Amino acid sequence: MASGAVGTALASTNEGTKQVSWNRNIPITDGNVAVNVFYHEKLHQDKKKEDNTFWGHATEIYLPQIQHSSFKKIPPLMQRGFIGSYVNHMLNALVKQNKEQGDLAIQMIAFNKLNTGYSLSLSSKSGTNSKDIIIDITDNKTNATYEVKYKYIENKHVYKKQSMHLYHLFITYNKLFATITFIGRYFEAK
Repeated sequence: MASGAVGTALASTNEGTKQVSWNRNIPITDGNVAVNVFYHEKLHQDKKKEDNTFWGHATEIYLPQIQHSSFKKIPPLMQRGFIGSYVNHMLNALVKQNKEQGDLAIQMIAFNKLNTGYSLSLSSKSGTNSKDIIIDITDNKTNATYEVKYKYIENKHVYKKQSMHLYHLFITYNKLFATITFIGRYFEAK
């Protein structure tokens, strides 16, 4: 996965055909990562009527992906990336879709009851404005903490009546954290 460049799609799902494709330019170096990414895509396929909001994407797609048995087998950097995307989608829902901070707290409590090896908490650096909320991801084995700050996500993956939808996972690396952002692209039927 380290060979994946910023903005490179790892996998995609064609909504019309339900076909999932892995980007051939990115070698699959860890089968468990592939299983987990494909499970994410399968969750989209299995949803007959998905809640196409940031909140719905966090709770109906990312959270079950994190709960999947393959999640514990993927590298910690990828685990934190998926958890970071889960959190950032909830933060985008607070900022752009009028979700309440209490909803975020309830989700964090539920997440912390899962056996993921990580816990979520409100950072002491957080502000009161939704854009200033910082969530800490703590690795329960090492006690290392990683911050997740609100990062704007375009509404491209929040779709309504498009005839076909391709899902893409993009990965960005920095020294401590992999951020995986989920972005959709639309194509109108001709």
